[in-house]
Amino acid sequence: MRHPSIESAQTAGAAVSTSIEQWGKVSANNSAEFPRRYSEWLNALRRHELLPIERLLPTITIPDCGTIPPAMQRVSETPLDPQLLAAIRGYKWGYYFHLGDGQSTLGEEKNETAAQRTSRQRTLYRMNAINGAIAALYGGELKGKRVTDLACNHGAFSLDLIARGAAAARGVDIRPENIEKAKLLARRTRIEEAEFAQADIYDETGQSEIVLCLGLMYHVTKQYELIELCHGLCTEISVIDTITHKEPFSGFVLGLGGLIPQVHAAGTINVELHPTYRGLIDLMRAVGFREIVEVEGVPDPSWTNWDSDVYAVKTRRCLIGLK
Repeated sequence: MRHPSIESAQTAGAAVSTSIEQWGKVSANNSAEFPRRYSEWLNALRRHELLPIERLLPTITIPDCGTIPPAMQRVSETPLDPQLLAAIRGYKWGYYFHLGDGQSTLGEEKNETAAQRTSRQRTLYRMNAINGAIAALYGGELKGKRVTDLACNHGAFSLDLIARGAAAARGVDIRPENIEKAKLLARRTRIEEAEFAQADIYDETGQSEIVLCLGLMYHVTKQYELIELCHGLCTEISVIDTITHKEPFSGFVLGLGGLIPQVHAAGTINVELHPTYRGLIDLMRAVGFREIVEVEGVPDPSWTNWDSDVYAVKTRRCLIGLK
């Protein structure tokens, strides 16, 4: 069987134009070219002021997002068990969680590096802003509310919502080590109402009032199915926190190859689709959310490089869909 080719078309007498730029040919050997090519477009948009920060939704703003969240406050009630600390130190942690006694998941707090300080400040910002907004939507009362945490990583957001009054949480993650980390933090915070299980998020079926989808959407290729899943699993609200590109169209931007390291927070394959801000809003409306609000927080005043953070420049945003 003859396979189709450009050469075959030419042999058959067809006219083939070859005056094209080979934009799309990105392989394992030249994947480093991809961000350069993409940045050419972005820089052109910036020059023509076509990348504004759009605000298309009602916004909930949470004050004092540099404070220690309730789940982390709980650790001050009991001394840190050396054996538990040793178990925690057995894992590599990508995110900050205060453990008490001068320790965090990133190491001794008195010796934190500049990168660890930024990680701490961003973690405190995210947890206070997101969970604070959830609580605010319920008038500060989460009693009886159940949480489903998709791709929960180390489970900190679920634990914090329970510390804020939620009745129970189920966190699922495809990576076994993330589930073990979540269980360690549950032990440290003495929170027994959280269940953590290794599972594929697309296999989840049980409903809860609150569904969390934090830092997941840009790690998958089935965007519609993911947001549809969030809508189906929640009975009241679903929280989508994700990278959001600022290009003024409703769609997705490709990420691929060596640009996506396979670490604790990566997806299962090395191809991703990142939503634009407009694309995320349209997708949430398409699956049936009746109302969408955006979440912002007031960062720690000591966060010196806040102005360049992804949340400040709006290349990452958090939206809550109300069912």
